Amino acid sequence: MLADLQAVTIPREPDALSHFLKFYHHTQLSWLLSTLTTVQKVGHIPTYKSKVKDESSVPLGLFLYPVLQTADILVFKTTHLPIAETTRIRSLRHPEQKMSKSDVEERSRIDIMDDEKIIQERIMKALTDFNA
Repeated sequence: MLADLQAVTIPREPDALSHFLKFYHHTQLSWLLSTLTTVQKVGHIPTYKSKVKDESSVPLGLFLYPVLQTADILVFKTTHLPIAETTRIRSLRHPEQKMSKSDVEERSRIDIMDDEKIIQERIMKALTDFNA
């Protein structure tokens, strides 16, 4: 996973990796926020509600993800957030949905480690007009 992150995000400077060692602040803030966040508050988040089908078996990671996103914004002093509908990349097989790495159908997404041939093949077979 570190190799994937390096390929995509980490600059090539020698001390660039030390920047990513600062993530312990992120973990600490995420934990602190999770101790202050109630189940009721997370339950009101539209994205969370849309993903929960059976409230009796919600994965902890799904529940805590909004808290982790909040820590991302605060720790890294984010000033702009891409929240518009147009910023979402649509699924290659189901354009009415956003692209998701958790989609069981591999052809619906492009993964970071996909080779060029697979990417080209998936794009060529993508559904582009789901209103027709």
